[in-house]
Amino acid sequence: MASVLGQAPSVLVAPLAAYLFGATASTDVVFLALAVANLLTTTVSGATQFAVVPFLVESRVRGGTAADFLVPLTDRLALASAVLAVIVSVAAGLYISYAVPEYVHAAAYLWWLCPFVVLASVASLFVGALNAHRDYWIAAVSPAFRWSAVIACMLLFGPTIGIVSLIVGYTSGEAARVWSLARQIAVHEPDVRWLSHGLKPAPGLLPFVRSAAAQILGSGVLALAPVLDRRLAATLPAGSISILEYADRLWQVPVGFAMSGVLVVILSKWSHDLAADGHPRHMTRQTRRTAVRLALFAVVPCFIALTQRRLLIDLLFAHGSFPRDSLPILANTFGVYLTVVPVYLAGMAYSRAFLALRRSDWLLVVALAEIALKVALNGPMLRAFGLPGLAGATGLMYGAGLALLAAGLHRQAARPARVKPGSMSR
Repeated sequence: MASVLGQAPSVLVAPLAAYLFGATASTDVVFLALAVANLLTTTVSGATQFAVVPFLVESRVRGGTAADFLVPLTDRLALASAVLAVIVSVAAGLYISYAVPEYVHAAAYLWWLCPFVVLASVASLFVGALNAHRDYWIAAVSPAFRWSAVIACMLLFGPTIGIVSLIVGYTSGEAARVWSLARQIAVHEPDVRWLSHGLKPAPGLLPFVRSAAAQILGSGVLALAPVLDRRLAATLPAGSISILEYADRLWQVPVGFAMSGVLVVILSKWSHDLAADGHPRHMTRQTRRTAVRLALFAVVPCFIALTQRRLLIDLLFAHGSFPRDSLPILANTFGVYLTVVPVYLAGMAYSRAFLALRRSDWLLVVALAEIALKVALNGPMLRAFGLPGLAGATGLMYGAGLALLAAGLHRQAARPARVKPGSMSR
């Protein structure tokens, strides 16, 4: 229920943006900047949110306090995110000015999104901390702060500043999310004092950085896929990036429900089980069952939505500023993405198992293989099928990743070695 409440407002974001702003060159520019910003947040926050859970669980098992580890990690993560945002803003601005000069304003919007990148990184870390405490309610509900702020800003400021109101909404919403998560962490860690540690040496951080480094790199590699898609969409008529963004946003709604619900809970549970037992064989069987159940659970609603995609897209987008002649393209692109959902959810279950095992190195290998396949397929699929072809390349990418993850976990379970507290990724 908490994950439903947290993700429910996100259903309205894409239809409302399409209704108010349509799919034009102006919306393309902002969505391109958001894609690059999401690359950064996924790289940093997508990894730390899950990679931090086993370390915080281990700290509690040993009798320590999570605050001793969490506060210095938060300071360093905020600083690293800020530096990374500045570097990428400069590099992306130079590339955009050279490769796609008609989107040069996206470079300026990237600077506006730097605070959002920092806030999103800190929020993800706080979500991981609450999951380690098995306090799932606030962590699952917290995305509603972001999505509600995005919707409110589009309604309030959209008539005056246009699509840029999305940036205001993302930043203010993430700030509200950080505030709510920090208050809840203080309930479990009453002695926590944010920004009190500075950059002093802290025990436990180096093993975490070593373990999380591969996952951070893997998340960054996979986060390149949407950016690559939007870069190719920029070669199509104006509005193509926006259509791809709307379709991408829609299929991520059910994924968001699962990510903030089941997939978060199982990582915490498996981390606790491994800390107590240490042998991965039982968790491997649980992973297979969970992956199959998640995929089967998604098949029926995705099939229904696929067969009724034209009706669904008409209900959501055939209003306001969205061009009517683009509705079939949006429906077909969304339909292809729907076929990806079961495979993607099964792959996420396997990736959580590797995070619990602290085997982020294999996740990096899988991510590199996936993005290589995506790069190879994108061009031919786009030429053959247009925007739906990019969605098809994404599905094939995740399908190959699932096969590699399942094979890797099977091999891991066959090994007699035990996972010991404090051990690092190999």
